Amino acid sequence: QPHAQLPEARLAVAQTAANADNFALAETEVDKALQLRPSFEGAALFKAQLLQRGGMAPAPTYLGQFLAANEGARDARLMYARMLAAERRMDEAREQFQRLERDAPANAEVVVMLGFIAMQSQDFATAEAKLTRGLERNYRDPDTLHFYLGQLAEEGKRTEDAIVAYANVRGGDQAVPAATRH
Repeated sequence: QPHAQLPEARLAVAQTAANADNFALAETEVDKALQLRPSFEGAALFKAQLLQRGGMAPAPTYLGQFLAANEGARDARLMYARMLAAERRMDEAREQFQRLERDAPANAEVVVMLGFIAMQSQDFATAEAKLTRGLERNYRDPDTLHFYLGQLAEEGKRTEDAIVAYANVRGGDQAVPAATRH
């Protein structure tokens, strides 16, 4: 009560309410936090998570509106881009990831997501460049990147490059498929 005018306090109450499965209170409190500070990115991210409970549709719409008013909100933009990709809205997702890449060029996850989107669009040259850049930026799952780079090399009829890429897969979900290919 003594901190009712602090958006952080309202967010803390919202998170506690959600942990107790009281989603009505969580939504009320996160909305109050956003009323107190409309640009509060942490509250916007939490609201998007709450909206996802009822299905994906309202969450990307909400984040798109939040980003229109708060263009520099990188975490919200990353969540929004992921949601767009999950909904197979690839052109919109690519646009958001490209913006993130311009704003934070060292972010390996963003570069890799651009590579995966390029693969789905059959833009194999861009995909290979982005996935290679992801390796250079120490992406958290290099085995997956090596596997996909092997597939891209195969697609380009570069058998030796494919063999090398598959040989670099050391573990994870791609280890067995890579071993059968090289």
